Amino acid sequence: MTTQTTAAGEADVEKVIHDLESDVNLTRRDGIIASVKLGERAVSTIPVLQRMANEDVIPELRHLARKALHLLAQEAHARAQMAAQTAAVTTAAPGAKSAKLTPE
Repeated sequence: MTTQTTAAGEADVEKVIHDLESDVNLTRRDGIIASVKLGERAVSTIPVLQRMANEDVIPELRHLARKALHLLAQEAHARAQMAAQTAAVTTAAPGAKSAKLTPE
């Protein structure tokens, strides 16, 4: 990842956090949606989402924040499982035969 891409990604995350902390309900809602779209980059939005899930004055936004946290947790779990499977395949015993995908 280039420095320019990293800076743009950080700016995206900062904008989402700013939106989540807005006084405007629709902006907060948009921030919740954007945090899910950030995927693994949404880590720094989690504390704000947790606060919203517990304290936001709008019940719908509390619900959406809880849902976003759930989706982000599911995504993180899926990434961890995939990483574990990849690690298991790459650390298979030397000389072990792998299954062929094409008929002989």
